Formats: sequence, C-alpha cells, structure tokens
Amino acid sequence: MHTRSEKRDEHLRAPDFFDVETHPEIQFRVTGVEPNGDDLKVHGELTIKGTSRARSSCAPRSPASGPDPWGGERVGVAAYGEIDRRDFDLNWDVRTPRRRAAREPQDQDRGPGRGREAVLTQGVVTSRW
Repeated sequence: MHTRSEKRDEHLRAPDFFDVETHPEIQFRVTGVEPNGDDLKVHGELTIKGTSRARSSCAPRSPASGPDPWGGERVGVAAYGEIDRRDFDLNWDVRTPRRRAAREPQDQDRGPGRGREAVLTQGVVTSRW
C-alpha cells in the first residue's frame, strides 16, 4: 500500500484498519458476467478484512478476448466502482481539520496499479498489500 505518506500507510496497515498481518489480501471472486449494452456487468463477492459482500460493477468490453484451449471464450476486463468501507468493518473514525468525518462514504477503488498488485486467477482477483 502506497499513498505517498508513510505514516498514513502504516496506519492503514495497522490492526485498527486493514490489519494486513491477519488479512494480507483483498479478493474479488467473480460469480457471473452478463452483457450490459456495449459493456459487461461483472457480479462477484468482494472480501476485505475477512468480511465478504456481494458486489456488481460495469466494465467496458476489452478488445483482448478470444478462444481458450477448452472451447470457451476468455475476456479481460477492468472494473471500477465505489465501496462503503463500513460494510467491511473498516470503522475507524476521526475528524479532519475541516471538521469532516473521515468515515464519509468517499472511498473509491481506483483499480489495479494504484499502490497494490492485483492478480486475476480463474475468476478471483487478489490484491496483496
């Protein structure tokens, strides 16, 4: 995890937030994909800090698709969305200097490559701290 602030990174890894010693991975297990206009709707189960929730997200169709060795079709997708961290027992709360609560649902998954590695293996995306 890299947020450009080592102090913040240490806190996010700590037991009162992500607890990366106990929960070193975030996973998204794909449970289904369906057409959604020109895009795809990806359904799955997101697990953060040992708590799993069903999630769906739209993803643009990728031109990188084609047949696999078993007669099926493989397609790569990148899906982005927002989550409410409180749904995953990330309840740390503090007032910021502008008196806004840090717990407001502004957390956004900005996709792979933003300070963590995301790997897709057989319908499971794993993000390792």
